[in-house]
Amino acid sequence: MISFRPDLLKSNPDKTLKPKLDFLRDVGFSTPDLTLVLSKNPCILTSSLGNQIVPAYGFLKSILGIDKVIISTAKRAPWLLHTDLHKRMGSKIEFLQDHGVPDSIISAMIKHQPRCFLNVRLDRLTEVLVKLEAMDFRPSTSSFYMAISTLLSLNESLWEEKCELYRSFGWSEDDILSAFKRGLRLWNYQRIK
Repeated sequence: MISFRPDLLKSNPDKTLKPKLDFLRDVGFSTPDLTLVLSKNPCILTSSLGNQIVPAYGFLKSILGIDKVIISTAKRAPWLLHTDLHKRMGSKIEFLQDHGVPDSIISAMIKHQPRCFLNVRLDRLTEVLVKLEAMDFRPSTSSFYMAISTLLSLNESLWEEKCELYRSFGWSEDDILSAFKRGLRLWNYQRIK
């Protein structure tokens, strides 16, 4: 950690580091959890407890609910703990809620693919939602979650290249959509198996 953040050596252990570690322990991070999270992202220790870490944790708590889920999400994406999540995700969450996407789907997106959700622009999210509605995906289904996650992880030109390849083999739009949906069902089956 010191090689990535040498400024940690200048930090006051009692005033700067201990309160952050105490907060993270109080919400349920074990010593191995803290070791993993802090080794992946030592910036947490140089972030403001009151202005970054606590608000980020509170935001995750409002979406994910259970401390254990927040901890497992933070272990995969420790940068969540020092990001202004309300600013970076708030409008996207409201947009999805306004378009009938249930909180359980939004929670799953943040839990499993937070970077994809965090980095997407609102106009791109709109494009993907319109595309999924045209493909007849219902926001309340697990296939919607998998479809939106997949399309958000691809840029539009890559999606179009893939579709064009299938068209070159004589596939119709219905064939492509059917294959996409079948692939999502297979992915879901393998995930829960």
